[in-house]
Amino acid sequence: MDAKKTVLTTDELAKRLGVTDKTVYNYIKQGKVIPFNKDNWHWDGQYYFYEEDINIDSLIEKKPGLTTGEVAKKLGVSQTTALKFIKDGQLIAEPSNYKGRTMYFVKEEEVIKFKELYSNQKRYEKKVFYSKEFGYCLFQLFINKNTNEIARIKEINQKEITALTESGRVIKLQELLNEGFVSSYTIEEGKYNTKKGYAKFRFNKPRQIKATTYRILDLFYQAAGPLNIRLFEEEEMIEIEIKPTLIEIERDDYTDEIIMMEQSLIEGKVGNVHNGVLIDSDLEVLQVYLPSSLKTKVKKAAERESLTIDDLMANLIKKELE
Repeated sequence: MDAKKTVLTTDELAKRLGVTDKTVYNYIKQGKVIPFNKDNWHWDGQYYFYEEDINIDSLIEKKPGLTTGEVAKKLGVSQTTALKFIKDGQLIAEPSNYKGRTMYFVKEEEVIKFKELYSNQKRYEKKVFYSKEFGYCLFQLFINKNTNEIARIKEINQKEITALTESGRVIKLQELLNEGFVSSYTIEEGKYNTKKGYAKFRFNKPRQIKATTYRILDLFYQAAGPLNIRLFEEEEMIEIEIKPTLIEIERDDYTDEIIMMEQSLIEGKVGNVHNGVLIDSDLEVLQVYLPSSLKTKVKKAAERESLTIDDLMANLIKKELE
């Protein structure tokens, strides 16, 4: 044994490489690493390696793609939803051996392409949370004036509006109204808020219609109005973007709602003010000067994507820096 060299045990080498002991034994069989006591290891009770004789960087396995957890994070969805995309064939996951285990990975370029498609789909679906004809919003609260049972709007589409009652019944809007249910508040469409930016929230989708998440949406609808809200619903998640808005409430009466707002905020700010809660964006000015020809191209690109120029530029910068 060379006293000047650093000696590693099998376990220590495995930890350096981020693999299991079994993987190190496979490396020995494949000749990728050679213990200096390979021929008489049984006298020592285990293998030993000289660190200086091993090119550790070349042995550290590079992931052949993104795990489902990483895919979910990049798309801003739950891992269950990411798995559903894979199961439905929208994303291709291939099995690969990694760190001694067979795992499924998605190529990063596939995720990037899907993310663009998924974002376009989200922008379209965000428009259907509000019925201008009836003045109702998705998840809006209704109360039966005779029985005090509550209900919420479950779905809004071009053909009809359906609701889910507290007892678990799914019924059409007209049936709901015929049974004596009335909206617990009126939603004013109001005017578009010209203040820059949105605060963005992402909530786990509740199973109970009395859940705090839905009470927060009630506050948003009443304070901001549908013109200043973007909402996207998926299987297990509700994502909502809201323009800078003051929610005038007695804070002591809405402690749970305020805490959940703070916990579910992913962009923007939630601040307490003397007369309620202030929802604000966290945008800062970045002034850019462009040639007129390039500015024209930017305007046309924003129109194609149904985005403001600010949103388009923010998306492009995010994509470049990710």
